[in-house]
Amino acid sequence: MTVQLIDGKKISQERFAAGIRCGSQAAESGLRAPCLAVVLVGDNPASAVYVRNKKIGMPKMRHQGLCLMSCQRRLLRKIC
Repeated sequence: MTVQLIDGKKISQERFAAGIRCGSQAAESGLRAPCLAVVLVGDNPASAVYVRNKKIGMPKMRHQGLCLMSCQRRLLRKIC
């Protein structure tokens, strides 16, 4: 097996830039631009960090935050 060293940060930046271009083209064409939907249920600290980092990492993309400390039934009522 051969090992291939990749630059994860570079790949991430390239994909992010491609997503921004795609979203801009969609909006210019009159289509709905893509967005990031964030749902946090419960109080798991690791999940809260993950959601927070997604919001911070996507400042140029539209995001919709729905943060709930809730049970599944209340969540389903909110989103359905």
